[in-house]
Amino acid sequence: MEQPERPDSFEAKAIIIPALKVGGLAATRTTLLHTQYANATPTDRLHASGIAGTLTGGTIAALTRGPRNILPGAIMFTLFGYAGQTGYSILDSRHTDKVVAEAEAESQGTAKPPFWQRVAEMKWSPLKTLSDEEYGDMLREKLLRVEAEIALVDEEVGRLRAEDERVETRSKDEASGKSEERK
Repeated sequence: MEQPERPDSFEAKAIIIPALKVGGLAATRTTLLHTQYANATPTDRLHASGIAGTLTGGTIAALTRGPRNILPGAIMFTLFGYAGQTGYSILDSRHTDKVVAEAEAESQGTAKPPFWQRVAEMKWSPLKTLSDEEYGDMLREKLLRVEAEIALVDEEVGRLRAEDERVETRSKDEASGKSEERK
């Protein structure tokens, strides 16, 4: 009896290897930071990322491509770890400086307004910043308009009802007039 062909399936390597790379790097880096560097400075984090890249890259290269690729894997992952940590440190430093500057400006009362408020205050902007009083006035105007429309509709309904009563009265009179003529 012949076996049916198996459908093509994905290889486990396609999922496991990238997971090992990222997870191994992160786990190694975290372990180094917690065990070797109690209060890690940016330089310590840079060293930990480089060492973690070296260990992870060498290990993954040895497992997946053999012993001849340990050194190239270690070098590349060291560079990836170093470059990633350097980029993160630069961005973190910028963010920290920005947060500190905003806190100082806020404490001195010279805080920069939020982006959308600045856009709304520009003369060419179709947006406008409203105070609570202006917003309340605008709502009261809308309420007055709606009440006026309701009053107009009520008048129209009253006019139509009066006209309907006149038509009914006239038709009753005509009907009673015809019945008197027949007698």
